[in-house]
Amino acid sequence: MSPSVPVLSFLKTTSEAIVALTTPTCREALVVGARGDGKTWSAFGTMLEHARIHHSKGFPLPTRWMSVRDYHERHRTTTIRSIQDPAWHGVWRVTKDEHLGTARIGGQILVEVDFFGIEDQGAMERLKMECHGVHFEEAAPSAVLVDSSGISETSWILAMTSQRKPSYCHPALITENYPDEDHWTWQRFAVKQHPGSQLFRIPPGERASAAQRAEWMRATEGRPDLRARLVEGKPGGLLLGFPVTPEYQEGVHWQATPGPLPAAGVVWLGFDFWHHPAVTIAVPTPGGQLQVRLACRMDNADVGALCEERVLPWMASHVPLAWRVMLTGDPTGETGDQSDRSKSAMRRVLSYFPQAQWLRVSNEPDEREAVVKTHLRRMLSTGEPAIKLCGPDAWELHKALSGGWHKTKAGLVVKSGPEGASSHVADAAAYLCLAFFGSALNRGDTLGRYKQQSAYQQAWDGAPEGTRSPNPALVGTAYGRTIGYDAAKWRKQYEP
Repeated sequence: MSPSVPVLSFLKTTSEAIVALTTPTCREALVVGARGDGKTWSAFGTMLEHARIHHSKGFPLPTRWMSVRDYHERHRTTTIRSIQDPAWHGVWRVTKDEHLGTARIGGQILVEVDFFGIEDQGAMERLKMECHGVHFEEAAPSAVLVDSSGISETSWILAMTSQRKPSYCHPALITENYPDEDHWTWQRFAVKQHPGSQLFRIPPGERASAAQRAEWMRATEGRPDLRARLVEGKPGGLLLGFPVTPEYQEGVHWQATPGPLPAAGVVWLGFDFWHHPAVTIAVPTPGGQLQVRLACRMDNADVGALCEERVLPWMASHVPLAWRVMLTGDPTGETGDQSDRSKSAMRRVLSYFPQAQWLRVSNEPDEREAVVKTHLRRMLSTGEPAIKLCGPDAWELHKALSGGWHKTKAGLVVKSGPEGASSHVADAAAYLCLAFFGSALNRGDTLGRYKQQSAYQQAWDGAPEGTRSPNPALVGTAYGRTIGYDAAKWRKQYEP
């Protein structure tokens, strides 16, 4: 190799992102990481590798890219300083008042990059410039930059439609610190997993030194939201209060892809009513796990609209018509309307499911919380959790159990306003859990003696020593109480 040709070194995750983005199968990617771990290196390394392959396949140089931020000034203070690092060996030069970057190797210009911000509608027009590749830097707003709302998904889609210059592939990537879980970048790449997209999570400390990370840990003391995003490498969220369900663990209770529907023959629906109606739909597995498949709410609506616009279309596309339907929900919805006692939210739901059975449950807040908390702690004999949230349709409940369902310092659950939005889905799930599992408090039910227990390992209801963890069909839950499910099929799951 000629001594005039620089050698650039990239770390593991950055290299994986570069390789993926320079193949036609990866249309777009999100590269996220903690501070100082080389996210921007992924973008500009991709530009160089794409130009090399682009030229080897007979396309002319230079390639043209756009690199977009909310404000151009932030390019000056962050992005441009990153590519002027000595480790790049002078490959990148910036001219035209820091609006144009060029990569030159061996006298040949490989890449030209337009740096700009989209501060206003006029600046948005720049997204229509023809290019080969697209790079967005920090599309999600920083938690400390209150004057910015980041960059919209509309801008991202518009920029991707501008990749019209001929090439063997057209990479598009976003590099940023971890966003809020609700931000469109996390939803698009991590939750919904848009077709052709990939997510790359740089492990904390892959590039940043231990001394730097220790300093950042001290700096974020008392701000767990910032520490999660900037240091620990986790998606953040507004710290609202005291979570109702600290027992919930994303790595245990959540899976991003729904997987096949268990052959249960029955589906459970739990409702929360009034002007922010919510529903949770779950299916039990043969091993006794309750898999939540859909959780959603509608604001300023009624339960009829929720059923017609969300529940019925989802059921039609996911649940076999012959399956039995079990319904439950807020018992106040069983009360007749003030103007017509023959009408109620419960009867409205039953009108859509005339063959379903409605199970009445308690409306006590402590019972609703206890049943969810207890069964989040419980593990089945298979090592799987008793409750599992499956796929992006259950995202709203994931958000609720991750802290969106929260209390004030006085111990009251927040239910009103934007801060209380997650409580509706959480309540719908709690009603469903009460119907399916039974109460977790000592009020004469079979679960009482296991209150506050981290995992059910003892013999259940007088079963022989060595019997495995409990079988919901045999302990007085809604299965055994109302459906008469074939208990012999369940026992096989628990016999040694």
